[in-house]
Amino acid sequence: MMTPRQPDEAAPYLLRALETMPVAFFSLDQDDHITYVNAEVESVLGLSRADLIGRTLEEAFPGLTTGSEEQYRQLVEEGSIAFEEYYGPLGSWFEVHAWLDDGRVNVAFSNIDERRLFAEERQQALEEAERANARLQFLTDLSSLLAGVRSQAQVFERLVQAVVPSLADWCTIVVPRGDQLVRVAARHRVPALNTLAQRLVGTYPHPLDGPAPSIAAYHSAQPVRLSRLASEIGATLDTSIDSNSYGRTLHLLGDGPALIVPVVSRGDVAALLTLVRTAPRPFNDTEVSLAREAAARVAGSLEEARFVETQRQMAGALQVVGLPSELPEHRRLRLAAGYRAASEGGQVGGDWYDAFTLKDGRISLVVGDASGHGLQAASSMAQMRNALRAYAFRGMSPGETLGALSDLVDAQSPDDFATAVCLYLRPESGELTWASAGHPAPIVLGRTGSSYLRGGTCPPIGWPHSPGAHSGLCDKQLTLSRGDRLFLYTDGLVERRDVDVEIGVAQLMIVADETRQQGPEEACETILDEMLGQAHQDDVCLLVADFC
Repeated sequence: MMTPRQPDEAAPYLLRALETMPVAFFSLDQDDHITYVNAEVESVLGLSRADLIGRTLEEAFPGLTTGSEEQYRQLVEEGSIAFEEYYGPLGSWFEVHAWLDDGRVNVAFSNIDERRLFAEERQQALEEAERANARLQFLTDLSSLLAGVRSQAQVFERLVQAVVPSLADWCTIVVPRGDQLVRVAARHRVPALNTLAQRLVGTYPHPLDGPAPSIAAYHSAQPVRLSRLASEIGATLDTSIDSNSYGRTLHLLGDGPALIVPVVSRGDVAALLTLVRTAPRPFNDTEVSLAREAAARVAGSLEEARFVETQRQMAGALQVVGLPSELPEHRRLRLAAGYRAASEGGQVGGDWYDAFTLKDGRISLVVGDASGHGLQAASSMAQMRNALRAYAFRGMSPGETLGALSDLVDAQSPDDFATAVCLYLRPESGELTWASAGHPAPIVLGRTGSSYLRGGTCPPIGWPHSPGAHSGLCDKQLTLSRGDRLFLYTDGLVERRDVDVEIGVAQLMIVADETRQQGPEEACETILDEMLGQAHQDDVCLLVADFC
């Protein structure tokens, strides 16, 4: 067992330990003069002991940058301190430990350049990862916003919603129309200024042969960076009142760095997105790359939206052609009809109505609903309408007519189906024969109240059924009284995703009863307005017949 060294005996050993330890160490007396320096100090600083011993700390290390007074105060109060110090003459960072010992100050320090470099590189990597995650999250959010859009206007509104404030403080979108660039969307992160930004939509178009910065981006199909948007655009404006107003608006929204990004679709510039910051920080290359990626995704959504719009226009045109241009006229019968396309989802459906006079003078009233939406549904609707007319003119009863139509659809278009109600009304007497193929029952509004026309229901058109399921057995008779009003409609009038259909039918009866004093045209419009409101999920047909 070793015997502990006495202090005097340990002095040579401790001195050797100080001289050989890999940490720089020096000691200061009470007057702040260096009294001892170990070998590591000479190695680290490149100074000899003769250059250091006897000097004050300030004289020996003139390049120190930290507040020594504050550190000294902390040392006196706490007895020891530890801190990191940058030493300019060597361009290095040191970790410093100082402690008091009987009025003297001992200082040990070591170079931490490698540690700090590792920490900085790690921090940079973390920041880059965060930026990468933010870019990915932005693109993911943008894709989510663009999912399911049905029009180009929706695409532009979702785009400005995504980029403000994620990429910019405010933005605008222009599209080429004729020989101009016309603004179609704008957004500002500040609500009060957003109102001002909205006033730019549809105003101050840029001629394609003009000097506006967006024109250069349009012709080159490449991003354009501006140091100050409002100032650079202002320099291209003339002295007209409109130009002055436009320039003032841009300055009020915020003059700062801007980025103009073309949205290229099928080789052509379909739109230009202008991003603007109010802070003087220009868009860097990474942000330009992100904006271009966003523009590429928007281009795909625009192509899809254009396709949907084209299909909707074609289906809408076919739908209009498929509806009768005029309704039969008779002194004992007044007719009115209305059609409303769906306001949500953007797809035209297969709803239709028809009214025509048969060979024997009876008037046929029909309302139907072909399955699906879009061009296919509108095409199916037109074919069913024409076929039903043909069968009716052959002298078939309503039930037989619906049966023949169902057989035709089942044979030629097995994937299609529809519901329909068909009525034959003799206007001189009010005699009514009717049948329904899975369609909502017509409603009769009489002097004492309203009621369903019950019975007369057969399977939907095109659904598998047993022979004879559609026949004259489906036909039901009724005689209308003078003053009775008849309503035929498609299910979109009474069905809602979050409301039971029975509630919708009850509401229809109430609204219908409130239209007693109105003519059929006014009653038809009132019912459609009251039942549908501003937004409805399906297209709707309503046919109103007053027996006088």
